[in-house]
Amino acid sequence: IASGVLTQLSGPHHFPLAFYSQQIDPVAQETPSCTRTLAAAALLITKAKSLTLGFWKKAPPCFGLPSDFLGRSFSYC
Repeated sequence: IASGVLTQLSGPHHFPLAFYSQQIDPVAQETPSCTRTLAAAALLITKAKSLTLGFWKKAPPCFGLPSDFLGRSFSYC
């Protein structure tokens, strides 16, 4: 299951705006945990972009991603 929270930055704090959860597809469910995490992140990013009408710019790094991705931000235009 992919679960996420869409937040809005106001000053130094992030405030929750929407909560979302969806089952990832059966093919992704059978992959290693690192691949499942990336599939879940991609699904949530796609849903967040549709909710924000394309004005969404950046996602903070997620816990559970492979160590190569920790500490980096994902930027989308």
